Amino acid sequence: MLHPKRSCGQDGAHDTTFFDVHCHAINLGHPNILALLARRDHERGGLGELLFGPYTAFLLRRPGYKFRNLLSVMENDTGAIFRLMEDDLRGEFGRGADQPLVRNGILRIADRSYHRAVLTPLIIDFGVKEMEPLRTYYNRAPSKPIADQVIEMVEGLKRYYGERPDGFFEIYPFLGINPANYDLQTLGQILDTYFARYLPVRRLFRRVHRKTGQLAVKLSTITSFTFLGIKLYPPLGFDPWPAEGAARQKVEHLYRFCQLKRIPITTHCSDAGFTAVARARSREMTSPLRWRSVLHRYPELRINFAHFGRQYHRRWGLLTDHSWRRALVELMRVYPDVYSDIAFNATRVRFYRRLSAFLAALSGPLRERVASRLLFGSDFPLSLIDAQSYAEYVGQLGKAPLDPWIRHALCCRNPARFLFGE
Repeated sequence: MLHPKRSCGQDGAHDTTFFDVHCHAINLGHPNILALLARRDHERGGLGELLFGPYTAFLLRRPGYKFRNLLSVMENDTGAIFRLMEDDLRGEFGRGADQPLVRNGILRIADRSYHRAVLTPLIIDFGVKEMEPLRTYYNRAPSKPIADQVIEMVEGLKRYYGERPDGFFEIYPFLGINPANYDLQTLGQILDTYFARYLPVRRLFRRVHRKTGQLAVKLSTITSFTFLGIKLYPPLGFDPWPAEGAARQKVEHLYRFCQLKRIPITTHCSDAGFTAVARARSREMTSPLRWRSVLHRYPELRINFAHFGRQYHRRWGLLTDHSWRRALVELMRVYPDVYSDIAFNATRVRFYRRLSAFLAALSGPLRERVASRLLFGSDFPLSLIDAQSYAEYVGQLGKAPLDPWIRHALCCRNPARFLFGE
């Protein structure tokens, strides 16, 4: 299906690099919990359901342990989270009878060896311009400026690279942007600040990032090679294709900019997650169908629909809905740069069995196209809602009943193409 000798990018090192295109360095100070709670006046649901939506079902399995395990990561600063992930792969937290995944500086996944790992932690813009008021004494909406997370991320990179100059990870974050939170001029300034001299060339990013450990952390030191892509999150109020007017002008400016500079975009595409708007509205804006007009206007937009369109909401309370996944396959068939990651989905080997059956059911050319657009992602630390550890989640890929070249494409060739191009 996927030829083993097919080139996977500009840099020959890509073919011995493992990619996790969807993880986070999220801590308890990032989510706008007040905005999430504001829904309680309008929709039923307890705190767990409001924060995690359908993920709550996973938390019900040993809920105390899972919450503590998740908090044991989210209580850390950004740099400590990266070190924790690397140490876990090296077996420092114990994996029972299993060997560490990284031994002697090499990550082994089934029959493949990887000498580096690229992480793209996704920042989420938790700012909410408008929210329903809470009936509280302190009723002022919390400020969640994205600049604070930018500083935290760069500080985390500084600490990681400073303490581990020969670390296993290359870390290229995605900047979270919600155009609804800014006017057109401010949005343009944000894009120019972080992406004016952007080029999707891995060796340039590596060169800049390796110097991060020696830099003073302040906004003025952040260059066009800090962020590799942009993260969009519809459940927090981002509409991919608003009605004509100022809102449309902003998103079109964003898409034109990204298409011209070949900036990869990752957008949330699951009906679970952090949701600050009504469920029906969230599903409408998160659906891949909402992107048909966008891609018709900007057909070369490089975009990753996260979570492979996973839908937890069941039709009539019984039937699993796969309409978003089918819509993504159709978008992949038509547009050359539509991808989808499997973040959070792959906490168990059974997911890969279903994925293999799903691919086998497609026609030959379409099967190859879809297999060449799927990306490995962990959604760590949020995947701890179901998985025990980062190492466990990554290790499932080595056990996956997939064609070896599909497995390699998932975690190497496809992500290299998505992030850096051919």
